[in-house]
Amino acid sequence: MPKATYFGYSSFIIEGSNVTIAIDPGNKLPSDESIIPREIWPKIDIVAITHNDPDHAGKAKEIVKSGHALLLAHEELKDELTNEISLHLIKPNQELSLLGVKFKGIPITHGTLGISLAKITSVFKKPQVAKGNVGFLIELEGRFFCHLGDTLLREDWEEWRPDILMIPIGRATTMDPAEALDAVEKIKPRVVIPIHYNLKFGVYRALTVNPQEFKNVLDERGYDCRILSEGDSIVV
Repeated sequence: MPKATYFGYSSFIIEGSNVTIAIDPGNKLPSDESIIPREIWPKIDIVAITHNDPDHAGKAKEIVKSGHALLLAHEELKDELTNEISLHLIKPNQELSLLGVKFKGIPITHGTLGISLAKITSVFKKPQVAKGNVGFLIELEGRFFCHLGDTLLREDWEEWRPDILMIPIGRATTMDPAEALDAVEKIKPRVVIPIHYNLKFGVYRALTVNPQEFKNVLDERGYDCRILSEGDSIVV
């Protein structure tokens, strides 16, 4: 049965019987330290990035160049990834298969950038602050994983009913917890994993949220929500 392991930020390793997928293998900002431990890199077969921000894609090229992995990214990133001979392109609502794994592009919208410094909060009003935004609905060995990257709530999401939904709740460039609850009601997953929240970038921390409060509401609504720490895994 497939296993998903969380490494913080939006980074996951999904392992099947014969294939290993890395999603959003970025940097631990402000450093260039890899979110996904380097000792895992040699077994990665597919790298999928939801956009080109360094905390999501910072190690994608290096992983591909150091081993045998294929790289999957939005077609908007074609020009900056042209030297990656294993590059495969996707766009929202497009489907493709790599190494027996089915991917569908999910439309997502990267949001505003909000930061909290001491007790001062400021928000830079930018509707789109990243390039190449695409989420993924992944079918692996009969199980479905939905990863939404960094995104605001969208009206065009569907009732995909994935086994696992990896959903951002951090507010800084994504939905807030209330909006993420609305997204869960739209998508109807079996298991919900909140991601990309309470991140620290250098001297400041992005707007904080309480994942336990998010989980409590989902529990009351009959959903299975798992709060994972770095290195925690779930088998589906």
